[in-house]
Amino acid sequence: GASGEHFALCRCGESANKPFCDGTHWSVHFKSDNSVKVANLADMKDDQPLHVQVEGLDLVVIKSGTTASVLDGKCRHHGALMSDGEVDSNKLICGLHGWEYDTATGVNVDGSGTDLKKFRSWIERDTIVFINAGEIKAWKKGPSA
Repeated sequence: GASGEHFALCRCGESANKPFCDGTHWSVHFKSDNSVKVANLADMKDDQPLHVQVEGLDLVVIKSGTTASVLDGKCRHHGALMSDGEVDSNKLICGLHGWEYDTATGVNVDGSGTDLKKFRSWIERDTIVFINAGEIKAWKKGPSA
């Protein structure tokens, strides 16, 4: 509104005004020891998978305009690097056997039920893509009880 309030839903869940994002957590969140820069959108091409590794885990970053998705970087079929694949019509396609995943969600579009984990990411200063290393560490440990 006219007051300049921001009423978007908070994607990271750390806003003081939950469930809305009011920016109160940005300076703390972005400077957190758990924040890891994974890509610069200015250096990426749309729909070209980028391989990165955080905490020993292979990830794939996919740029789409001014947004990016960060997914588990290995195919659920035979563990091929998804960054060796290609993107077509919002689908990340494994270069080994053609398994397809939605670029925004990581969901296997072939209906096998074996999805790629999507990691929370955010963009700072319009181009720098960050993720939370704590989420990566938790994922590596396996499902929580």
